[in-house]
Amino acid sequence: MATGTQEFTQPGKLNFPPDGHCHDITLGGTHAGVTLRFEASLNGDHWLPVATYNCTRSDLDTGIIALTPNELRCLKTYPSPRHLRLNVLTVGSGKLTVSYKVSPVTTPDVTPPRQAADGYYTKLIPPGTASPGDVLVKSAPGYLCRAVVLHTTAYAEPLLFYDNDQVSSGVVIAAVKLGLSLGDYVDIRMPARRGIVAATILGTPRVTVSYY
Repeated sequence: MATGTQEFTQPGKLNFPPDGHCHDITLGGTHAGVTLRFEASLNGDHWLPVATYNCTRSDLDTGIIALTPNELRCLKTYPSPRHLRLNVLTVGSGKLTVSYKVSPVTTPDVTPPRQAADGYYTKLIPPGTASPGDVLVKSAPGYLCRAVVLHTTAYAEPLLFYDNDQVSSGVVIAAVKLGLSLGDYVDIRMPARRGIVAATILGTPRVTVSYY
């Protein structure tokens, strides 16, 4: 983790090290009032304001952070693109001292967690009736892991699961096919970007699913 400090007695820009996550930024000094703005860029050429934690609502609306005389403020930036800089617009008299820390961006571990196979939560899907209905398994992004058939007799229709957070429409992510018996497992392991909905109709089986 790198650290740095820079002082401003007049307007200027501080370019933080690229390809890292800049955080724990402290703004202080013996200034008479300062206005500044954090800016981000993908290529180091075209810069746009970027939000920070610990800002007031007016700061977020304008993109400009205003410090009262001698105010000390600690900020944390959101994960930013490759290039982040501090644009000091006005300093007034005195000086602004900026200190910061930069952590390298690490490659995330893309290995699926244990839940990807087994799930963490369970949901009972009742057998279908003459009145078709939807069973909401999860109303947010998640992962449909497994299904176990609980039907004691043969069933006439496959049970379909949809990537949706409300109703059974859109992309089908899984199906409990015909011909399975009581206790049979279906290994699904499918992601859902919106949510998980089961579509029950007359003839679909009773099952329990695991998900997270």
